[in-house]
Amino acid sequence: MRFEWDQAKYLANKLKHGVSFEAAASVFYDPNEVTEEDLDSWGERRWRTIGRSDAGTHLLVIHAERGIIDGELLVRIISARMATSTERKRYEREVRYR
Repeated sequence: MRFEWDQAKYLANKLKHGVSFEAAASVFYDPNEVTEEDLDSWGERRWRTIGRSDAGTHLLVIHAERGIIDGELLVRIISARMATSTERKRYEREVRYR
């Protein structure tokens, strides 16, 4: 899996939410991550993933899949923030029932 992002969006997200996109990318390696389509998005198809980062924090990541490049899925990270308590509970519920 490979990741890309817009540098201006990266900086704005880091200032607003205190979450780097490098940290956000680590949730995709959480074996328990929960992904669903982001039905609030317009235009391009976007996804919402909740998972634990390498630092152990629960993050919500909004992203789009760009396709397969050189045999790897290319994911464009759009935004990332700390998961809310409701989102963390959903993650834990999903993990329990797997």
